[in-house]
Amino acid sequence: MGHLKHLKTILDNKSLVWVFTIIGIGFFFNLTIYERILQILLMLILLFIPYLVYVLHHYGKRNWITGLIIWMGVSLVPWFLLDRTDPLHSLINLSVPLFFFLLYCWFLNQYITEWLVSYAHHESI
Repeated sequence: MGHLKHLKTILDNKSLVWVFTIIGIGFFFNLTIYERILQILLMLILLFIPYLVYVLHHYGKRNWITGLIIWMGVSLVPWFLLDRTDPLHSLINLSVPLFFFLLYCWFLNQYITEWLVSYAHHESI
């Protein structure tokens, strides 16, 4: 249950909410800096995804892994449809996958609580 608790701690981290709030406000001030910050965040997410998949696989949550692949695949649709040379479209191409990933993590966080309770109940029996 250690990895699952660790993943829950990461997903519950309130400092991430503040980081994304500040970045959202920064969007209105300087679009270039905002785009660079989004690129850095997407790189951090790409580094986090293998750990996420490892934990889900370790606990037999293969449907969640499949859901992640499909969900993130859907988030890339604008990347194929929009002109990547336009700065606004480029920003949308970066923002949509980030939003989809955050939404996925929010749902996952809700279910991890249930899984932890279930695993604790099975261990106590």
